[in-house]
Amino acid sequence: MWISPTEERIPVREIVEIYEQKEKMGELSSPSHGGNLSRIRFIVETINYFEKRYAKPYQEVVSEKGNPDDSEDWIWAREGKEWKSLLKEIGDL
Repeated sequence: MWISPTEERIPVREIVEIYEQKEKMGELSSPSHGGNLSRIRFIVETINYFEKRYAKPYQEVVSEKGNPDDSEDWIWAREGKEWKSLLKEIGDL
């Protein structure tokens, strides 16, 4: 278990997964690989992952679990914030 400077507890395997995702995204974001298209594809795939994981769109999950910024459930807080950020990035929130 890794503890962030803000006391957030994250399993090491999840940090590795996040690192690998970001590393993969970095490889695909070079201009020779169509960076914008790759970024959009990554965002859509990640949003789809969260919708499948929670079996609902973001707004429905928020109405059920509450605002991720205020949540004491650290998994929902982290995933909800990431999900929200990705939706904002593509202008869907």
